[in-house]
Amino acid sequence: MQDSSVQDIQTTYLIPLKSQALLGVEGPDANKFLQGQLTCDLRELAPNHSLQGAQCSLKGRMMNTFRLLQDREDRVILRTFAELTSATQAALGKYIVFSKAEINNLSDAYTLVGLVGPEAEALLSTHLGAAPEAEGNWLERNGHLIIKLAEQRYECWLNQNTASAVLAEWAAMCQTGDENLWTLLDIRAGWAQVRPQTQELFTPQAVNYPLVGAVSFRKGCYTGQEVVARLHYKGKLKRRMYRVEFSWPEQQALPTPGDDLVADDGQPLGQCVLSAWNERGSVEALLVMNDALAAQEVIDYNDGQMRLLSLPYAIPKDDDQPSLSQNQDP
Repeated sequence: MQDSSVQDIQTTYLIPLKSQALLGVEGPDANKFLQGQLTCDLRELAPNHSLQGAQCSLKGRMMNTFRLLQDREDRVILRTFAELTSATQAALGKYIVFSKAEINNLSDAYTLVGLVGPEAEALLSTHLGAAPEAEGNWLERNGHLIIKLAEQRYECWLNQNTASAVLAEWAAMCQTGDENLWTLLDIRAGWAQVRPQTQELFTPQAVNYPLVGAVSFRKGCYTGQEVVARLHYKGKLKRRMYRVEFSWPEQQALPTPGDDLVADDGQPLGQCVLSAWNERGSVEALLVMNDALAAQEVIDYNDGQMRLLSLPYAIPKDDDQPSLSQNQDP
């Protein structure tokens, strides 16, 4: 049995993304300001292309992560974890006072939902007139911002003024899903998101951000850039993010981001980045773990086995590190 990737999902789901929120950086210096704060190169935003990026501390640790797009010349919108909006406004606010820009919470202006499944593109085309064609691209229709994350998977930032009418139309054609499915798809895409428990815990390299295009090593300076660049050019990374699966008691809450997982023999396994239930009743997670440990492929854990699963991108290995032979998904 293969994992139910987006292409394998038989039902189209409408998923409220209540854990997510939007911040807008607005003003003539919006791009220039963010170029000096985020790991991604904002020059790659145009035309109608979204990016992933991170905000780092001076020590090169990730304080927050974003999906961002530029919907007009003087505004960039950042989608982030809702509980981090105030902290992000405060952190960026320390630097923005020197720029002709301001940070605003746009959460009341948009309703965030995910649309995934075999009829997702058709629903967008029918009710909004079009859908983005390429992964990572976005378009605007009637004030709604629609981003294509993968085939038949879209992140929708709906204009609050007319969102209810659109949602009513979609709800009649979809099944309501929960954010566990959305997080599971993020896990299978290998996309990390910083949560309050993991602020300043990981470097961008540890969660594979360079591998998903969320870090530019040619853009110039940004906060934390010196440390991130030094690790890239001179460091030897021994801990990276892998996708794993393991059994877990149904009555027990999922591992929390930042949790340290420990093997049955007491050996530390790594730190949880994200976790979700899958269709087999097991937990899938993104785990930052030692490369040598990951090379074992199967690890005794939780009275069962932790298995390494594939990611859609290759994880580089140092010549002196054991090569990783990832299992095929069951």
